Amino acid sequence: MPAPLPFRPDLSNRGHTTSGHHVIGRLFDAPPSGTSGSRRLARLWLEGASYTSCALLMANAFGIPQAGFFAVFLAAAGLAARFEAILEENRRDILLGVLGSPRSNGKTAASVLALFLGSFSAFSAAALWIGEARMSHSFAFVLDVADLGHDTILTRPFASAPALFVHNAVVLLAFVALSAVYRAYGALLALEWNACIWALVLTFLVRRGMTGSSLPPALFVLMAAVAVLPHLILEAGAYIAGSLAAIFLSKGLMKYDPTDPVLRDVMRAVASLAAVAIIALLLGAVVEASLPRFVLSSLGR
Repeated sequence: MPAPLPFRPDLSNRGHTTSGHHVIGRLFDAPPSGTSGSRRLARLWLEGASYTSCALLMANAFGIPQAGFFAVFLAAAGLAARFEAILEENRRDILLGVLGSPRSNGKTAASVLALFLGSFSAFSAAALWIGEARMSHSFAFVLDVADLGHDTILTRPFASAPALFVHNAVVLLAFVALSAVYRAYGALLALEWNACIWALVLTFLVRRGMTGSSLPPALFVLMAAVAVLPHLILEAGAYIAGSLAAIFLSKGLMKYDPTDPVLRDVMRAVASLAAVAIIALLLGAVVEASLPRFVLSSLGR
């Protein structure tokens, strides 16, 4: 027997917004379930990159101060319909017994992570193409938040695992709060914000470090990616799991009475996702406190 549904879906699709209602969404009009495996994740990655790239182009074309801040909101708005479609797929898979609740939630989290990585890639490409000097005008808020100073990827300090866990737990709470109140758009806004900051900071730090290294640029970038990407993916996974838990909890509490047995199923799903988020956050803190030092020391740190 399939696992109980976290919340009962409306399969009539009335009033449902699909990504096809957006101009870029026409290029990705097939539902998420239309593809599977690596092809599915690649399409979602491309969709995240496309919406974010379009947001960056439009924000810069308007010529407004802090255009990067505007781009974050535009990218989140563009991806909101796809996020909603992924959530609807989650409900449908569980209801029809296509997948059990754990597998369906894992599939949903992987799909959202693919969107996030697409946005991260777009912000990274923009930072490489435009350069730090010009990007500092549109993304001054990133430099303020990151407090880069004159650091490079080789000199940037890494905190201890407990300190990193506490800091990242505060960020996770922000994700949970935004997702509980604003649901899909709140989660996307937080994810786009993190994708922007992580991408620009890492790109700037790596480019600064390359100038003083004797290694070939391609090898330097590869080593830097090995040093930092594992803990970033773990942290992103934790934030996504926490966001999904908050969305499911928010919808469940709004829809069901406290005595409704379906609410107990919702709470079990929420507890499982919350546990995944905390474990991923712990692993991310341990990896961040150790792996970058080990790898970057071979680059001359």
